[in-house]
Amino acid sequence: MAAQDESAPVVDLPLKLGREALEAGDLPAARRHLSEAVRRQPGDSDLIALMLRACAGDDDALGLWTLDWMRAAADERGHAQAGVALKERLSGGGRAAGELARARVAAVEELARFAGGRRKSGKRSPEELLVAQWAERLALDLCEGVPALERSFGANLTPVLWGGPRPHVPVIKALTRLMDSALANRRTELALRAARCLRGLAVQADFKDLKGPKPTGLGKLRAEAGQALARARRQVAENVERAGGAWTLEELEWMDEDEAEAFTRAHDSFANPGVALSPREWYRVETDCGHGTLLGVAGTVEFHHARLAGWYGSDPFVDRPGLVRIVPESHGLEAEGAPFFWAGGFQGGATTTLRFSCGTIEGLGHGLTHELTHRFDGTLFPGQPAWLTEGKAVWTGAAFGHSSADRFVAQHVSFGTIEGVFVDGYGGEAKLRKLVDGSLEEYRDNYSAGYALYVYLNTWLGEDGLLPFKERLGEFMENCRRRKGDPGAFFDEHFCDGRAGRPQDFSAFATGFAEFVQGFYWKTPAPWTSRYTQDVGSRGSGWVYDEPTWSWARARAEPFFGQDQAHLAGDVLVKGGKLREAVQALVWGLEMDGRHPVGESALASVLVSLGEEDGAWAAEQRRTFPAPLIDGGGLASRPAPFRRGLRATSHLLALYGELVAGEVTAGRPLTARALAADGDRLARWLGLPETLVVGLGPPATGCTELHPFDRQARRLVTANAGRRDGEAFVEDELSGYDERRVAGLWYADEHGQLHVGRRRPRQDTGDRDRAAHQVCAFVRCTDWVLPGAWSLKARVHFTTSYASGAVIIGYTRRDRNVRFGFNAGDFMYAIGESEEEPEFASMGWSLGGLFEREGALPGSRVGGGVEFAAPRSGFDLELLVDGPTVHAFINGERVGTYTAPDGAALEGYLGFATGTGAVRLQDATLQRLDRSRLAPRPLGSGKPGQEVDQSGATGAAHRDGWKGGPRIPPGLVLGAPAAVPFEQFRGRPVDGVPTATNGRLLLWIPAPAPEAEAGELSVSQLLDKARGKARRLGQALYRADVIQGLCLALPGDVGQVARADLARELSAELEREVLVLAHGASPRIPGLLLDDVGDQYRSWLMFLDAGGVARVVRPFYGMSQLDESFDHWLRVFRDHGRPRRELPALPSHGAPGAELDDGGGDE
Repeated sequence: MAAQDESAPVVDLPLKLGREALEAGDLPAARRHLSEAVRRQPGDSDLIALMLRACAGDDDALGLWTLDWMRAAADERGHAQAGVALKERLSGGGRAAGELARARVAAVEELARFAGGRRKSGKRSPEELLVAQWAERLALDLCEGVPALERSFGANLTPVLWGGPRPHVPVIKALTRLMDSALANRRTELALRAARCLRGLAVQADFKDLKGPKPTGLGKLRAEAGQALARARRQVAENVERAGGAWTLEELEWMDEDEAEAFTRAHDSFANPGVALSPREWYRVETDCGHGTLLGVAGTVEFHHARLAGWYGSDPFVDRPGLVRIVPESHGLEAEGAPFFWAGGFQGGATTTLRFSCGTIEGLGHGLTHELTHRFDGTLFPGQPAWLTEGKAVWTGAAFGHSSADRFVAQHVSFGTIEGVFVDGYGGEAKLRKLVDGSLEEYRDNYSAGYALYVYLNTWLGEDGLLPFKERLGEFMENCRRRKGDPGAFFDEHFCDGRAGRPQDFSAFATGFAEFVQGFYWKTPAPWTSRYTQDVGSRGSGWVYDEPTWSWARARAEPFFGQDQAHLAGDVLVKGGKLREAVQALVWGLEMDGRHPVGESALASVLVSLGEEDGAWAAEQRRTFPAPLIDGGGLASRPAPFRRGLRATSHLLALYGELVAGEVTAGRPLTARALAADGDRLARWLGLPETLVVGLGPPATGCTELHPFDRQARRLVTANAGRRDGEAFVEDELSGYDERRVAGLWYADEHGQLHVGRRRPRQDTGDRDRAAHQVCAFVRCTDWVLPGAWSLKARVHFTTSYASGAVIIGYTRRDRNVRFGFNAGDFMYAIGESEEEPEFASMGWSLGGLFEREGALPGSRVGGGVEFAAPRSGFDLELLVDGPTVHAFINGERVGTYTAPDGAALEGYLGFATGTGAVRLQDATLQRLDRSRLAPRPLGSGKPGQEVDQSGATGAAHRDGWKGGPRIPPGLVLGAPAAVPFEQFRGRPVDGVPTATNGRLLLWIPAPAPEAEAGELSVSQLLDKARGKARRLGQALYRADVIQGLCLALPGDVGQVARADLARELSAELEREVLVLAHGASPRIPGLLLDDVGDQYRSWLMFLDAGGVARVVRPFYGMSQLDESFDHWLRVFRDHGRPRRELPALPSHGAPGAELDDGGGDE
């Protein structure tokens, strides 16, 4: 056997049984056993040869297994050696499959050469790097599943974009020249944009947490950009005054929703910011977030200021107005001079800067109070140590319930925060000493540990019932301005003096502080904690729906240099007419940020303007492959302009067409469909029409079930791989896991299983360890998974009494991926706090990406719990990916679906992580399903007991091989009958409805149920029904001031003319765009199993986002007002993409400005 020696124990038994069955002439039994051997050891040419023998008499199965054998057996030249007996079994003697293998080799060689040449050209023309990346990714796709090609070419083909070690240098030079020129010529908007971008880059470069290579040679960039920004802001201030000055609160309040939207559009940049004064002109507020943000902050900031003034006992800012700047993105904070990448805001002199995204004004008020505390402290108590500055601000930022509260809740404490300080070890003298003397390695600890220390000093009661530290704390704050020398000694002088009940030394102080923080431990809270409260009387407030605040950014992690800023630089350079330089910036942006549909589209547009057809096509193809995204179409729907120079690749595509025709003639329809699907995927890579599958017509029934149709699944861990399986896996970073991640906590065993969370095999008896350590591990595969359709399967076993972890897909870097999270067992038992051993009768799960907006948009992420039928040691997991969509299956049942918000198809590495405890992954496999996606095969043979479940679960091996093959769970295809309950369409793309940048409502009007029919369908009755439901919906939309368009889906029995007439009628009546389309649900469809489509006989309402994904799905019974889910999604997307519509002119205004420092430079 070709690979038998490496993993003999894995396939010995099914192989032995299969051979015995072959010798006995029992072909069904042989196929059953050998299919299991192939499943365990895919890609083994000798095993496939035995399957060929077992499939004798089934020409289609022989055709498909012949293709598999050639992929497995061919060498790096595409040649394979077959004995006489094997040649007789190979379909057509293997001649066609051999020709295909050799053509594939030629295409890969050609693409590798082509990529190398374009990559060299990329040093001068960055757009050439996109073409090189396209060629290498296509070559990788052709190598996939061909061991000889993977060995020969795989290591030298990179799917990621890389522009060299210093891509920022020409971009920064171009931006600097543009900034200087724009300032000199009073092109204020351009100058300000360039200065903010340059300053953001300089600030980013100074972050100590910066990932990747640190830039050099930036010199005085930060100072120069800061000076230019201050100068540009003076020009902006002059423009604001000429336009009427700052807006008053009353003027903003009088605006209706359309005027507010026009205001947000007009003031979306700090080149023309929204500017308002607080009621008593204590603060000037500037923002590019929008009307709602400006109104909310201007209307509440004085409440927070007054509360702080009352608490401090004085207001040092009378006649000294402050400035508040609100930005919607992290890169905006960088442009303003953020001190840390993780900061949500900062205070510099009179200027308060905050980020606001996907939130409420009440939520923003807590951050605003935190920063204003720094303003007060900086004036009243300068020189405070960091622990006190941050700890006090954390307390003030949390100790009130609503903006209008006039005082803080004196005894407020966050129990969880102080408990966390205890868990982090600050009850120990050594760590506490580092806190007070300012020698912490991680500044962020000043927030939590400083908070605990501040609360302790401010509120702790001694044995005499007095406050031993409170008065000294006031003296400490006052004396900080005069402090010199050792901060630790200064602390001891005030709090460890042995007087008034205070300890004699720091060691005794640390003992008392340890008692305090330990007292908040959840299991054994101290009686005295009852003096404190976590209740501040919070009041909720509504979401702010300013479109710029609904960020498309991912959750913030340590940035790479150029992250976000490079794309901004490209946008600025485009506006400045520097298109060549803009290309450099935008390519750099794609290198830093990975898949970025908006950036890819922008780059394609610039390259078109420059006449760079090759690069423009590659940028658009990168955005749309393997299926159109969001608005679809574009350049990638045209053939690759350089394809004629790729003769071997073009020959491979033509050969697919010839082989498909040959298989049809030979009576092998399923083999023809497999080849057609492979050829169509290649056509899609080349931007050519996908004609092969369409040319075959609908799939025939009664096709072979002796082959899985899709390519064989690949085992992620090979048996007898050894402790590290070094070629297949590598440890890497993973955001959210890195802080507690321990190197080396994984290994692959001799049975082909991957253990994560432990570094060596278990020594004890039983199935799992009791102890579950709270340390993290992460390991990922080294093979890149290209976009398309594919399935990841594994059996996950829990090997500790509690385990939590995640399966990572689409990993391109630590903060760019999608995660299936899971947990099971009993955490309390694992840490020794309970003696009741867990039964593992259930588990929790979650599925989502890392986009910030997902947490504020219900249904974006999914999750829940699964009850097992009986206790079990683990669960069977399948993650089935289709472009940007992931379907999760647990124990064969679909539990949830996730679609990336930006519509970008998932690609990248696979990985496995644990956060607590350990797991064992058995039979982890990856299978490409592109054939099933492009050329769906008939599901089952129609024999009794062989129908395939319509729930969306994938097919499984059965007694005679494969049944139906893997299946992609269907979304709603408007022209076809639905096959799953409508509720399961949530999170899936809807096919057949035109997309809109701000989304669209879809109202499904059903055909009458069959039992209600009395003869022919009445078209007039269907039209009347549609009118009535659309009118009722229209009234609800009018009341909610919804502007999005509406699509009605009517049964196909309603003809095109009648649909067009109804669309015109309703568009005029409802005063919005109304489309009327046909759906495919009708009892007249021959052979339709009506029981499977019962939901099609109810009315349904859906909200489809900009990518056509159904985000809200509800039965529609008529409504007087929209429910909360529809209203929220519609408001979030209301102005996304700035749809064309008439908006009113802004009302005139005039308000006196306030004199203050504009805070333009670094402070």
